[in-house]
Amino acid sequence: MIDARVRTTPETTVTFGARYDRTETPGEINIDSGVLSDRMQGKRIQFTPSFTHRVGTRTTVNGGWSGASACAQAP
Repeated sequence: MIDARVRTTPETTVTFGARYDRTETPGEINIDSGVLSDRMQGKRIQFTPSFTHRVGTRTTVNGGWSGASACAQAP
């Protein structure tokens, strides 16, 4: 797991997160369905970059994206 935050200017912050999971029971990392299957190797990689920019004293603009890839294969 990596979580990094960089303040590029006093008003702007850029954040990056990355996660990697590996398991013998892919149902552990399949949060959406939670279906348990036979013993298999499962891998999941996730990236989550984002930014925050302060426009004024009471206004900020936020943006972000999350991408993930998951796969399962017999050992």
